[in-house]
Amino acid sequence: MIVLSEEKMQEVADALQSGKSAYIHREHHEVIPMGDPENDPTVDPDVHEILEIRIAEAGDNYIHVDLMPTKESFALLQAYIDRVRDQELWLELGYAIKRPNPFRNFRQLLKKYPEDYERWKRFRNKRVLKYIEEQLAAVE
Repeated sequence: MIVLSEEKMQEVADALQSGKSAYIHREHHEVIPMGDPENDPTVDPDVHEILEIRIAEAGDNYIHVDLMPTKESFALLQAYIDRVRDQELWLELGYAIKRPNPFRNFRQLLKKYPEDYERWKRFRNKRVLKYIEEQLAAVE
């Protein structure tokens, strides 16, 4: 099992929360966020290719932490909604995730409620860190 510092754990969490997977070097814990150049216009395809080659050449020296599966991400939205005390917001969020684009709807609605949006970000971060810990615990 690999154990990362809080700083490195947060670096991996930030990558995942921005829609990227992460590769972690087993020995010196370098974190390489990897976006998909086909789905993310901010990812430079040339840099992506260089990083892919570097990781491939390193063999098993890097551990891959993939994005949280959609089913788990959706369950995370629902878990947060279940914690909301404001009945109006609770209803709005419940409706938001039943429509097309539930993740975007959820985020856009919460941005109208700055305090709740900050609570959501803290809640999500804690859960993503736990997800990363679970992924790292499964590594030989």
